[in-house]
Amino acid sequence: MSFANSYQRSRQAQGFPALLQRMDDAKEVLDGQLRVRKVWLLNTDLGIAQINYRFHGKGKASVQQWLDPSFNLDYAARHLTDLKKRYGSDLQAVGYYHSKTKKYRDIYMKEFMPIYHEERARAGISIAAK
Repeated sequence: MSFANSYQRSRQAQGFPALLQRMDDAKEVLDGQLRVRKVWLLNTDLGIAQINYRFHGKGKASVQQWLDPSFNLDYAARHLTDLKKRYGSDLQAVGYYHSKTKKYRDIYMKEFMPIYHEERARAGISIAAK
């Protein structure tokens, strides 16, 4: 826990928002559905693929399902596939996966593209088709 606290303090010192960390017992996990419903307006992202509960999860599955890695990643893969079909490329899909709002999508892609190019150069192969 001390590592998590020092990591959080370090992120805050760098100007990043505080991270939320919960250590729930079994009863609290069962009550998690209600907790997320109460804060759904806060754009809560759930699971390994950070699925936004407000826009994707509400009414489709329980919080516990969204926190299951296989369920979460399966949904994310299908969603990315749909976005690629709709917008024509892997990179466009990545942007729209982050946000449909152009302003936020552009900010995200400005940060994402240098990382993408660096990783692509390191890999020595084409990561995305377009």
